[in-house]
Amino acid sequence: MGQKLILWAAANGNEGVMGLLLERKELGPDMPEDKGRTPLSHAAAKGHEAVVTLLRDSENVNPGSPDKEDQTPLSFAARNEHAGVMKLLMQRDGVNADMPDKKGRTLLSWPLRRDMVGW
Repeated sequence: MGQKLILWAAANGNEGVMGLLLERKELGPDMPEDKGRTPLSHAAAKGHEAVVTLLRDSENVNPGSPDKEDQTPLSFAARNEHAGVMKLLMQRDGVNADMPDKKGRTLLSWPLRRDMVGW
């Protein structure tokens, strides 16, 4: 039940609930769901900067943790054009901006695919 709450708080950007859940040592803030995506990946994909910061700063979270397709929180932020989240993630050791996913896409693949400018 606790893991589902962490995933819910991450996906919905609920900073207050996430803060309370992170205080409970028995809960795993880096535990992936069925696709291998961690709460940090869900928060990064949705652009929830406050929750990303809480998770990024947690000692029990690997900020570069890949899912089953080798997509990381950073790649989810890039794919969804969340530059603020990308900056937050790059401030932590353990984030590899050059790691390709299983389809060979890297961090720069996403803006190039969308012809994004202003980065």
